[in-house]
Amino acid sequence: MTRVAQNRNVEVSEEQEQVDPTAEHLKTLARRLPAQGAVVMTIPAERGRPEREALVQISWQEVTIQPPTNGTAFSMTPLSASVIRVWEPEPPEGVEALEWILVTSITVTTAEDAWQCVTWYQWRWLIEDFHKVLKTGCLLEDRCLQTVEAMCNLLAILSPTAMRLLWLRQIAQTAPDTPATEVISKDVIQVVLHLDKRPTATLTAEDLWHTIARFGGYLDRKSDPPPGWQTLWHGWIRVQTVLEGVYIGRHFPAP
Repeated sequence: MTRVAQNRNVEVSEEQEQVDPTAEHLKTLARRLPAQGAVVMTIPAERGRPEREALVQISWQEVTIQPPTNGTAFSMTPLSASVIRVWEPEPPEGVEALEWILVTSITVTTAEDAWQCVTWYQWRWLIEDFHKVLKTGCLLEDRCLQTVEAMCNLLAILSPTAMRLLWLRQIAQTAPDTPATEVISKDVIQVVLHLDKRPTATLTAEDLWHTIARFGGYLDRKSDPPPGWQTLWHGWIRVQTVLEGVYIGRHFPAP
């Protein structure tokens, strides 16, 4: 599943070419397809743009994409694929209309098939964020490991932590009033409240997200963007260090 960047050549019948000479290009062909379905889709917030609802339409067709004329021998074979176009016919005033033109190797024959592919494409933001947690938060690339086995072992250690932080941020953004106890263990919450000198406070998922990030250097001013992965990671390490001390201390007798 990939989003179309280049307006590649596609095979068309002689009849199509006579009616529309521009139909031999992928994007042009996709934009000529009639709507075959419509739904209301949630467009996530991005780069200062707020989350919004959009009525989008969808169309799809099987295509044969021609190889580039200056390609390598490996890429000189035509590629059979499905092209899917999702677009917003009537965007709000002053808002750029949404349009995705996707290409997939999956055969698309029904509207259900097409929307499933769109759903998979929408997951890319979450997948990219997971990679950001590993790279900019957990500093995976800075470990300078020399073998694949060592990298796999490190991924086995870091991936659960990355998923936990990603889950925390996801809930904090999509359901900010969720009780923190539904996201993180009570031991972590108690450590966070102790470090923040609010032992009796009740935290929501959003409170927890921002508080942990503050331990890592996030200023949390009204004008600041949401916490980044580096501050969240550093704050999480501080919390885990204190929590480890709590667990060790439980094995010592009380004075």
